[in-house]
Amino acid sequence: MTINVSFPLSSSTSSKEVFQECINWILDSPFTKFAQEDLRKLSNEEDFKYSSNQEVIEFSRAETQSFFVSSFRYTKHTDNTSWITEISTRTEPDQHWISVKASIVTSTASDATLEVKKPLIVMRLIDRFGGGHDGDIPITLTPITLDESALSLNIATAVINGDSSCTLPIVYISSNAASKHSIIPERLARKLCGMAHVVVEPSRTFSYTLRREVGSRNVYGGVVGIYWPKGSGVTIFRRGYKEVKVFEQEIFTTICEALSLLIPAKESPNKFSNVLKYA
Repeated sequence: MTINVSFPLSSSTSSKEVFQECINWILDSPFTKFAQEDLRKLSNEEDFKYSSNQEVIEFSRAETQSFFVSSFRYTKHTDNTSWITEISTRTEPDQHWISVKASIVTSTASDATLEVKKPLIVMRLIDRFGGGHDGDIPITLTPITLDESALSLNIATAVINGDSSCTLPIVYISSNAASKHSIIPERLARKLCGMAHVVVEPSRTFSYTLRREVGSRNVYGGVVGIYWPKGSGVTIFRRGYKEVKVFEQEIFTTICEALSLLIPAKESPNKFSNVLKYA
């Protein structure tokens, strides 16, 4: 499985800051053998390729008066496997888009299952610099927790009706009869940051009120629903007797699979010659 994540970062973040955070992410990894003094010499001022001890960093960039694009690619080789993470950026006036792609390449056939995990760099970038806005919804590490107000009811109605202007899916967590949730919203929101928004219903009473507003199309009773952008449907998850982490993983996997087929909101800048040609 390939993991693709594309999200807006705070527009005040510079390309140099993103580059440096990518370096810090590698140096903080327990699996790297790169020396700190070597990576600290690297800069995003020019293209380069740097390798040592089966690890490779490749960086490419292009710039015009109106925007800056870059590609930071980190590869960790083992005997038969390469773990690849590419962080692409596109900076324009008042916009800073990040695209992260993680994949695994093997050189031999095997029945072993290798899991591609969401790169920690996604959470690090959002945590340090703050997310931008996906339409009318901010990119954050925390869930959107509704209350009993009219504003919250309007937000929930927009989610269910597909009236939000966001491009990422929205995970709606309903309340059961005891006004509890079948999942840990804060943990799920961190797991899905940059990939989906998490909205948490306050109570079963709220659910009944919402039901009248949306023609009974809302999930309820502790059920979790993924509402896809532009009203393109809902995917429903019932926990049953599953452990909560297993339940979370089902939701995460479904979103990963959907995003792997999605064209990023801002095209990943891998072909710099074309970017400059049509700028």
